[in-house]
Amino acid sequence: MRDNLRFKTKKDIAVSLLREAILSGELEPGEKIAQIDIAKRLGMSPTPVREAIRELQAHGILNYEAHKGVVVAEVDLDQAADVYEMRELLEARLASYGCAHLTRSDLQELKGLHVEMCSRTRQGDFQPIRQLNYRFHWLIYEAANRPPWLAEVSRLWTQFPWDTLHVIPDRHAQSMREHERIIDALEGRDCPRAGECMAVHILAGFNALKEFLTTRRGEGAMRSGGSKAEDRQ
Repeated sequence: MRDNLRFKTKKDIAVSLLREAILSGELEPGEKIAQIDIAKRLGMSPTPVREAIRELQAHGILNYEAHKGVVVAEVDLDQAADVYEMRELLEARLASYGCAHLTRSDLQELKGLHVEMCSRTRQGDFQPIRQLNYRFHWLIYEAANRPPWLAEVSRLWTQFPWDTLHVIPDRHAQSMREHERIIDALEGRDCPRAGECMAVHILAGFNALKEFLTTRRGEGAMRSGGSKAEDRQ
């Protein structure tokens, strides 16, 4: 787990580090989360770790199992596919609708956010990108003036929060290229293309997550099989 991130609270640090450890495979699906052990690994008192565990349980990243306690949840790729499909449909439409209503100031802010994300990507400073990316998307979606749709997208982002994609090689660089195409369509007021570019962006994110998790599980199975073979020798 990384120990050089800076957040407003210790609970925020614990949440981020636990999320990264889970997605990177440092903490495996089904693995028990012992509050005291995690606190020692993070160099924290139990209180912020307990708060972080509660937040991750609320988001479905951790589950409580009888006779076992809190464990890392299994990532259900079928569920993820459903969530991303809904996101693709809604966010593409919001981008298409918002395209016509973005002001010159909005477009300048979008480009500024993009420049900042690209800079952070080159520096390998991925943590701030999450907040910048959120602002990038919401600036576009809010321009669509569809509050119920925006509320549903917000729910979907929270429902499947396996979004720590900075542990996936090259995903941020690819995401920035996708953002460029979205901005280009928005600047040209090509609303249908803006929606199409957003759909491609959402789908690419899911495909990256799916490939990463599938590969990680395959490697885990190989390690497990190797261990069993060694035990039989």
